[in-house]
Amino acid sequence: MKEWLAWINGETLLCRNSLCGRIIRERGCVGMLMKTKYIYEKNLDGYLFLLNLLTFEYILLNHDDVITWKTEEFEKLSVSSILKEKLFLVEKDYLFDIVQRKMTRKGNLGSNHNIFITDECNQKCPYCFEKEIGALRKYNRVLNKFQVDKIFEMILKLNKKYARSDGKVILFGGEPLLLKNKEIVRYILEMSKQTNLAPVDIVTNGTTLQHFFDLILQYESTINGIIVTINGLKDVHERMRGSEENPSFNIIIKNLITLLSICKKITIQVNVLVGQGNVHNLGALLDYLREKDLLGNARVDVVFGRIQSRFHPDLGREKGELPYTDYYPNLLKLYFEVPNMKIEMLSGSEMDILGRMFRFWNREGYVVPALNACEAVYPGRYCYYVDGNIYPCTEIAGMSRYSIGNYIEGRMYKEEEKWRQYKVCQLAKCKECKYIAFCNGACPVSNLGMNGKIDDVYCLDIEEALDKMICTLYEKGYFKSEII
Repeated sequence: MKEWLAWINGETLLCRNSLCGRIIRERGCVGMLMKTKYIYEKNLDGYLFLLNLLTFEYILLNHDDVITWKTEEFEKLSVSSILKEKLFLVEKDYLFDIVQRKMTRKGNLGSNHNIFITDECNQKCPYCFEKEIGALRKYNRVLNKFQVDKIFEMILKLNKKYARSDGKVILFGGEPLLLKNKEIVRYILEMSKQTNLAPVDIVTNGTTLQHFFDLILQYESTINGIIVTINGLKDVHERMRGSEENPSFNIIIKNLITLLSICKKITIQVNVLVGQGNVHNLGALLDYLREKDLLGNARVDVVFGRIQSRFHPDLGREKGELPYTDYYPNLLKLYFEVPNMKIEMLSGSEMDILGRMFRFWNREGYVVPALNACEAVYPGRYCYYVDGNIYPCTEIAGMSRYSIGNYIEGRMYKEEEKWRQYKVCQLAKCKECKYIAFCNGACPVSNLGMNGKIDDVYCLDIEEALDKMICTLYEKGYFKSEII
């Protein structure tokens, strides 16, 4: 694995590292050369942008080389040696076999255990997937201690079954930090501490944090982080949340600042959910967060995500959803235009690999082919809902027909194995697709929602997403210095 990461971390050319060098020596590059199947091509004003879809390396061909490339006289290319080194040109198209062998080894990683404390929330965000899918149906249920005991018994049982001793516990909802839930939150934190399943993350809208400061301080060693969503500056935030009559923005900001001052260890993750209603106002929000020391603070991560419905992807625009193909072009424009936008903030959405690829190009990390499926599959996600059932993903929690177990009964159903055995490289559509390393075998929830089967793939338009991203970078002059 170290060799593979060295191969793709971008610090050296592929041919200089031991793995790629061994491949070239063993396989040879002296026979008839051909283009690998895994190439994306984009014309840019007569230049040709080539991207290797498995190694994520790219190159721009000049006008003369474009003509030669199209006639497939590869040895005559001025950059022929570079194209060989970066495995655009191969004697045999063996690269995917190596990628599959190296990148589909599932390690003994800990699972995410999401505990839904309640299905009640004090806000009614119009875009919230839980309103559609399972929670927020006015049942207003809350876990009791008996259920919590059963949940922790189930977590320990699953950890033992899969020889794991770790795994993150995440408190979820509805809104978990409603004041009336304080004692059950205390009980869960104590159970996490006693069972050595700390640290715990808490996903909250942040409007009631002030009522939990004493509890957070008491369990500061048990709590890892607080995860809060903000949509924009006050007016934008309230409009997108539908909370004009019960404003929350100032309360959230005040609570986060107070939390940082009274706690010395707990981190904060601010999720900025991007949609059509705020995509053009994000720079002002970042300036404000910098002013309030919530951006640039070592204990605060500001990250982006896309408003979306994974279960019904084609219906999302009714809620002001920004198309996923436009998500990274917009973030990249922000990156080039706004000083407070940092490269590590290029993240989020089902096309997160595009953000990682751009950071890799800038030597700010590495990117690997996405072949192990989503977190619900690798390493595994278990959502313990207030109805007693266990679900594989937060976005279908509460839809009993998709449950994979029942923690009250202490058992898992056969459906769990379907999720655990979800293998990208065995999906019929994926095996034939040159973009297989980008989409992680699609989203199983989208597959269920759109096609009715977990393994009937609902495909993303990765080519369009790449087209828009590359054109945006070209317009911003990103490739200018590399054109020969």
